[in-house]
Amino acid sequence: MTKAFDQTQWTNAAFSKGYLESADHIIQERSELFRMFRSFYRKFIGTTTCASFCDLGCGDGILGKQLLEENASLHATLVDGSAKMLDAAKERLKQYPACQFIQASFTSLKSSFPEDARFDLIISGFAIHHLSLPEKAALFQTAHDLLKEGGWFLNMDTTSPDDPFFTDWYYENWQSWVDIRDRDFGLGGEFREISSQARSNPDNQLSPLGVQLELLRAAGFGRVDCHYKNGLFSIFGGQRGAAHHLSCSR
Repeated sequence: MTKAFDQTQWTNAAFSKGYLESADHIIQERSELFRMFRSFYRKFIGTTTCASFCDLGCGDGILGKQLLEENASLHATLVDGSAKMLDAAKERLKQYPACQFIQASFTSLKSSFPEDARFDLIISGFAIHHLSLPEKAALFQTAHDLLKEGGWFLNMDTTSPDDPFFTDWYYENWQSWVDIRDRDFGLGGEFREISSQARSNPDNQLSPLGVQLELLRAAGFGRVDCHYKNGLFSIFGGQRGAAHHLSCSR
């Protein structure tokens, strides 16, 4: 069972601030992940009138901002368990006054919305990997229930390989990318052990991508697929109300 949110490192203001300031250097190909997110929005949500989205585990609002830059009229609801993160999100998104902010953990998520709350898109970025596999399954079900018919769930996160044979290589490849950033940006070796630190951190509970795709199907999602994968880093999701399709992502 995952520890309660108030027992995790994300309640530590210094840790949270340090992560936000260094995310571009430790999240592999972060700009490409954002580009894919925006492309998905334009293709599948962009023509929806009065569209709404919910960002689960929103952090400082950087992922939600990608969508609001595409369409400032989107109705945005941002959820995080950390008051510090929500304050950072409010500051980042202050030019979008219609945003709604909710402080809630994933375990209290369902009770944090009105019964009739429904969204066109639910997103999450680097938050769900902190949950155990049963908790992921429960969250995917909640996300499905909070979507409008035809609505989409899209998750950007770290995942483990379906075959553990590749695990060491994935972590080594990530660290190599970080080391190149370190050299190019003169970071002084600040993140030379980031991959090993992440791997040993009990708050990180990476689950195989294939298993999570099956959990999405079990929650009722159709059109389940992985849209981006680079080692540990993936974007995947599904659609409520769509017929189930076989994924060709594995």
